[in-house]
Amino acid sequence: MTEAIKWLCRSSDHGYHVPSYVQLAKLLIDIFEKEYGTAFRPGMNPLPRALQILSLVEDGHCSNSVNVRKEAADILGRYDEYTTRCAACGNTGSENNPLTRCGTCGVVAYCGRICARRDFHDGHKFDCCSQANLFD
Repeated sequence: MTEAIKWLCRSSDHGYHVPSYVQLAKLLIDIFEKEYGTAFRPGMNPLPRALQILSLVEDGHCSNSVNVRKEAADILGRYDEYTTRCAACGNTGSENNPLTRCGTCGVVAYCGRICARRDFHDGHKFDCCSQANLFD
């Protein structure tokens, strides 16, 4: 793992930012899933950060490469449930009660204020980061 992270840092230093970002997001998710069996673990979850990185790439903010953007979109597709269900109770939104996203990371969704508070106290406060702090 340490060697992979060093490689990604060297790649970024040499101007290969976008493919390195995609690889970093994949590495964060893969390591976490191997360690804990799931990427959904409040308080230690790499998904908010990884999905933000991939969203930036997919939206074209970081790259014009079709292949890199497609790879980011494929990974994002694997975690659709994470952004289309309430993180606290698992409910899906409806027309009358749509899900709202976390105001800081914009990744995690909630069906209401009670669920948002519960998830925040259960560990999202440690997982959440804004785009300004994405690579800190």
